[in-house]
Amino acid sequence: MRKTERIKDTNNYIKAEKYLILAEIYKGNAPWYLEKVIKIGLPQQQSTAVLKLIDYYLKKGDKKKAEEILKKYETKITDMKKLIEIYIKLGKFYHLYNLLRELIAANPQYTEIAYNIAKKYHRIEFYQLAVYSPNPEIVMNSVYTLEKYYFKTRNA
Repeated sequence: MRKTERIKDTNNYIKAEKYLILAEIYKGNAPWYLEKVIKIGLPQQQSTAVLKLIDYYLKKGDKKKAEEILKKYETKITDMKKLIEIYIKLGKFYHLYNLLRELIAANPQYTEIAYNIAKKYHRIEFYQLAVYSPNPEIVMNSVYTLEKYYFKTRNA
C-alpha cells in the first residue's frame, strides 16, 4: 500500500488502528502514518502514536527531532511511565522534576520513581520529592542523603 492511498473507512478509530499497523509494517513511512493517527485517533491511539514517533526518531539517533515531537505533542501522552522514560532518555530532568512533582501531588506512589531516579542519576532534587513517600525507608534514606549533601555544601 502506498502512503498516498487513503484508508476508506468512516470510523476514525478503525482508520487510526490501520495506520498504526501500517506504521509497524512500513517502517520507512512510519512518521507519516503516525502523524495521521495523531490527527484522527482517539486519545489512547494518539498517545501510542506519539510515543512510537518519539521512539522512531530516538532509534534513528535524531534526538533533536524527538525533542520537537515531544514538545509539540507532550499533552497527548497518557502513559506517564513512558513519558518519564522519554524524559530520562532525552536528559530533560527539569521537565521530569516538574512532572513528578505534579504526579506525586495526586499519587504519592510516584515518590518511589523519584527516589530511584535520584539514586541512579545522582540528582539531589529528586530526593526532595522522595521525602513525601508513604514508605518510611525511602523517606529516611532521602532525608539522610539531603542532610549529607547540605552539610557538605555548607562546609565547603
